[in-house]
Amino acid sequence: MKKNTPPHLPPPLCHVSNYRLKQRLKLLFFICFISMLAGLSGASIMINWIWPYGTDVGLMSYSFSRQQSARVQLQDKVKTEISSRVVKVYNLSAVLPDKSLAVLPAKDRLADAVIFSSDGWAVFYAPVKPIVKQLYAVNSADAVVEIEKTVYDLNSRLMYVKLKDENLKVVNFSDDYSLNQAIFIYENNVWTDALLAETYYDFHSSPHLDSAPINSVLITGGKFSIGRVVINEQGRFIGFTIASDRLILANNILNVMSGFLNNQAIIYPSLGVEGQSAREQSLVFAGKAIPGFYVSKVWASPSPFRVGDVILQINGIIADRQEIWYIINNINQVSVKVLRAGQEIEFNVNVLKMTVK
Repeated sequence: MKKNTPPHLPPPLCHVSNYRLKQRLKLLFFICFISMLAGLSGASIMINWIWPYGTDVGLMSYSFSRQQSARVQLQDKVKTEISSRVVKVYNLSAVLPDKSLAVLPAKDRLADAVIFSSDGWAVFYAPVKPIVKQLYAVNSADAVVEIEKTVYDLNSRLMYVKLKDENLKVVNFSDDYSLNQAIFIYENNVWTDALLAETYYDFHSSPHLDSAPINSVLITGGKFSIGRVVINEQGRFIGFTIASDRLILANNILNVMSGFLNNQAIIYPSLGVEGQSAREQSLVFAGKAIPGFYVSKVWASPSPFRVGDVILQINGIIADRQEIWYIINNINQVSVKVLRAGQEIEFNVNVLKMTVK
């Protein structure tokens, strides 16, 4: 006599997983038919619930879209905040009248400056020292701001200006960067996307102070005007454009900021020499390229250095492995290894202070 199988149980000798799969398929087809009447969005949700073997592409796309939207909103907020901490600097050939209408031509816009102290100090990049009496600053409210004092640093080509303004907002600095890092550049009053690439060692084309900045960073993503403000995705100031595709990093400002705010002067540690690193121009001895810093001028007196010396090591660190600033800063005396007339010699030298006012 044949036994009847209860309808809620699988038939005898049935593979349970196959049975459940068939049941799901039946339910799936039924739900699809009903859901088509309710709309495609409802069908998509029901299918994902009934049929777990598929992918959540629709939900993932929706989630990604929301994340992208939130990121764009955050970036817009960051850009707005940083814009209030930037002033436009003009280099005019004529003095602005006090009360009559004045026009600031776009061609006379020299650079953009960032405010780094609440008492009015700002800084911008200027490859050539501008004429101070021709400088005018315009804040984010489009008001002309008087410039009370200036300090130009030939070593970094940065111009420090004291603004006569109150309740100023200051930028936050970023002291590091990474390859392919996303950045924004303030070009024509609009923040433009770009990326950071490799480091260049072509900041100076002639001999310079031993501890002066020597590197710049390549930018990809377009061609930009000189002297534009660059920030990262967190809204931190990362540097200025110094060419259409390169920037100088903000850490060159951070290095001197403490001394500058205390003394209103830029102070560089130095071995009392000028020259160029092997990263800037090749140094060859006995047919082989050598690392180091070539001394073309000795400005300290007395000094153990001679013109033509190649500083190979400072305190055991190869002299061009990093910028000399970081090797000799906050140190009173160092040990150096020098190549002179084909011979390596070692001696101690005092670290001096070079002041720019």
